[in-house]
Amino acid sequence: MPRTKEASDISEFIRGRILGQHEGRTGPSEKTLRLVKRNVEETPRCKASDITTQADVSSRTAVRYLHKLGYYGRAVRMKPLLRPANVKCRKDWAHEMVERPLTFVANIIFSDESRFALFSDSDGAS
Repeated sequence: MPRTKEASDISEFIRGRILGQHEGRTGPSEKTLRLVKRNVEETPRCKASDITTQADVSSRTAVRYLHKLGYYGRAVRMKPLLRPANVKCRKDWAHEMVERPLTFVANIIFSDESRFALFSDSDGAS
């Protein structure tokens, strides 16, 4: 037997739900978010532990507030270093280029990454 809207509303009220309101926690207050934002803008490299002491919240909550404001922690990736063998090869190549005559440089075509063709292509670029 189908239940009416009033019957389902009453049963939800009896189960403890308040009708027409959002369930769950309200989240941080605007004052707390302004405090966190001001702290991050004054010291961009601050830690979540710095925010926990000022806002009196846990470190996980501080991170959640930062995410809500659009701040995310990023770690810089390390660039792989050159091996000694590669350094030696680069030095040898550089010394070889220095010792070449100027006529060698005169035969090099320098471009600004534009596309050049000696003969016409099918796509019409030349």
